[in-house]
Amino acid sequence: MEKSIKSVELDVYTSQNLSVDDISVLSLLYAPLIGSNALQIYLSLSSMCSKTDHHMYFSSHSALYDTLHMKEQDYLKARFSLEAVNLLNVYAKDDSIMYILYLPQSASQFIKNGVLGIYLNSLIGQDNLNKVLEVFSKNNIDYSEYQNITKSFDEVYSVTNVSKEAVKSERLLEARRAHEVNLTNDSFNMDYFLKNIDTVYLDNYVDDKFKSTILNVATAFNLNADDLISLYNQSIAKNQKFSYVLFKRKARMMFNITTDNAIPSLVQNNVEEDEPKKENKNDLLAYFEKISGKELLAQFDLSNSRNNLMLANIYQDIPYSRTIVNMMVWNVLTRDNDHLPALGYFESMYNTMRDNGVIDEKTAYAYLFNNVTNKEKTKKTNRSLKNVNDPDWVKKAQKTLFDSVEVYDEEN
Repeated sequence: MEKSIKSVELDVYTSQNLSVDDISVLSLLYAPLIGSNALQIYLSLSSMCSKTDHHMYFSSHSALYDTLHMKEQDYLKARFSLEAVNLLNVYAKDDSIMYILYLPQSASQFIKNGVLGIYLNSLIGQDNLNKVLEVFSKNNIDYSEYQNITKSFDEVYSVTNVSKEAVKSERLLEARRAHEVNLTNDSFNMDYFLKNIDTVYLDNYVDDKFKSTILNVATAFNLNADDLISLYNQSIAKNQKFSYVLFKRKARMMFNITTDNAIPSLVQNNVEEDEPKKENKNDLLAYFEKISGKELLAQFDLSNSRNNLMLANIYQDIPYSRTIVNMMVWNVLTRDNDHLPALGYFESMYNTMRDNGVIDEKTAYAYLFNNVTNKEKTKKTNRSLKNVNDPDWVKKAQKTLFDSVEVYDEEN
């Protein structure tokens, strides 16, 4: 635990009162990330600051803990969350600490910039995020049939005898709004990355926005420099310019394939969580359920950036579950393990399986792997399975599968 600061005095400063929109952003977007204690601290400090000089003084942190009815350990953990998302800056001098509170980003900035939107999506899910964002949606106004007749400033006013120096000398209050959250990744070799890409496709060469995007994507999706080089080369749009949208989309696809469709998670450091209970499954369905796309391709020495992204497209476009798609890919590669066929091949395979009554993992396994004897038993218990003959390659696929499952179980 951090050294106790109970006896340390505290000055809190804000720059502007919270608006209704600010409170909505804090409650709906920031709160799932920072937690209820951090939200309470932020709102309480903002409310207690004077509305005239935007300042509040505490003779000790202990007084603040009592006001919040919060233990110091819980308080510090929550305060660190506020610092992490740039809502709070902390300064220390001798036996005194100063807080500077920043207004939250707008809803649009929160979602479009940095990584906060990514982590919020991972916590509450895309459907819930869409519902939350509806709160901040606005109606687009159609100006197409109107003529803009608004008067300009120069048309209405004539300004004379104004000293610009006098205006500059005024101490004007500016709202301190939280800036974009960017991640740091000391292990990412930016120099190596830049030396291995062609920067001619960048509008502004290598500016801060580009470096920040690369570092954020590398950290958020746990990708190395070689991964990012490959993604960069695949993100050159038809206009021969690097596309940030395409780059982030392909990064997410690569993340999906390498983590078995997991999503980034935000976990506060130094917080231990219980390990999830591991099921002791050893059957073939469990094998296809757990194996990642990268591991699946590696069984045939086909795991590379091109095939990983191609398999990501297959996962996204084939209506079956990932488990069934894994079985489909396995059988195809067992027949011809020199290359991964294009999406169209698996679409045709899906249509055939669907027409033959494959509706779930069990019927898919029966269709793809069971021999005739097992299939006849399956047909007696599942009348929806209409397939009558196994493909010629099923015995070879089945033998290879059983051998690989044994190796996979030993390694895992």
